[in-house]
Amino acid sequence: MQDMILFLSGTNCGVYIGCSQNDYGNDLDLTDLNSHQNLGNNNAVLASRISYYLNLRGPCLSIDTSCSSSLVAIANACDNLLLKNIDVALSGGVWVIPGPNLHVAMSQLGALSSDGRCYAFDSRANGFVPAEGVGVIMLKRIEDARRDRDHIYAVIKGWG
Repeated sequence: MQDMILFLSGTNCGVYIGCSQNDYGNDLDLTDLNSHQNLGNNNAVLASRISYYLNLRGPCLSIDTSCSSSLVAIANACDNLLLKNIDVALSGGVWVIPGPNLHVAMSQLGALSSDGRCYAFDSRANGFVPAEGVGVIMLKRIEDARRDRDHIYAVIKGWG
């Protein structure tokens, strides 16, 4: 991690993070509020906190489009790379479900899959299956990655 911080520090690196509403702060002790509780529970500042911590100089954007947040974040990063607004991007998403609120509400709504399986875009689709996760990728224009002799693990050929 320290090597990445030094490598990216001061660069024109954008941060595009998909994140969605969560109930992480529901159990906060309201008698002992502090700035860390506010920042740690505010999705709007997630990308900017990452950018600040890594000393990045590119744009930073936290994106909430519900289930597609991570994909929209990656598409925004690709757009800005293509437009040459940035030289490199960190993009991905995070969703944490620490309490029962989401599951209870979605169950009452009838939105959860009855068999616990997700069949997106399939005639068998019968609801969704919420899950937690976090993932971040570093993106560069292919010609820049080749020039810099970076390890290239995948190429995004299109998005929309």
